[in-house]
Formats: sequence, C-alpha cells, structure tokens
Amino acid sequence: MTGNKNEVLQHNPRIHIYDFITVLLFQLCIYLQKIKKKIPTMNSRRLYDQVMTIFGTVMVFFYLGLGYILLFTTLFSYVDVALRAMFALPLFIYGVYRAVSSYQKIKENFFDKD
Repeated sequence: MTGNKNEVLQHNPRIHIYDFITVLLFQLCIYLQKIKKKIPTMNSRRLYDQVMTIFGTVMVFFYLGLGYILLFTTLFSYVDVALRAMFALPLFIYGVYRAVSSYQKIKENFFDKD
C-alpha cells in the first residue's frame, strides 16, 4: 500500500461502515433535537395534583362507605350503637367536607385552562 486514500478505502471496508454509523448517529441526534422542540413537556406538578385529586376522590368514598357500614349494617353489631355512631358521624361529616373540596380540586385541576 502506497498510502493512496482510495486504495486504503477499497481494502478496508470497515471504514465505510464506521463512517456510515457515525453519519447515521449524527443525523439521529439532529432528528431527535427537532422532535424535542415540537413535543410539549408535561408539567409534573400538574400531573401530581391530578393524581392526588383522584386519590382524594377515592378517599371520599372510603370515608362515606365506612361511616355507612359502621352506622347502618350489622357487620359491627357487637359494638355498642352509641360508640358506632360516635365514629360514623365524624366520618360522614369529614366525607362530605372532602367531597366538596374534591369537587373544587377536580374543577381546578382537570377543567381550568392554565
């Protein structure tokens, strides 16, 4: 080999593959940068608020359901009625309070435009 560039490229096909891979990766990086500019980023705080709003709504059903079970079913019939009422009424009141606040948060986090 005398050092002629064409002669080196003809005898070593791996150089063509490395060049091709390098150009391909470079073009891929440029393409990904263009796509990244077009995709809107997700606001992680807003997503967190939405998940916690859904969790709060589920908890409303838990509080109201537990209050109903304590007060109106025979599942806890071995516990005195007055004691069941002392636990059930605050659960109902807190469940209603959470229902109202969950309604406001649902409106705020899901239906208000930022």
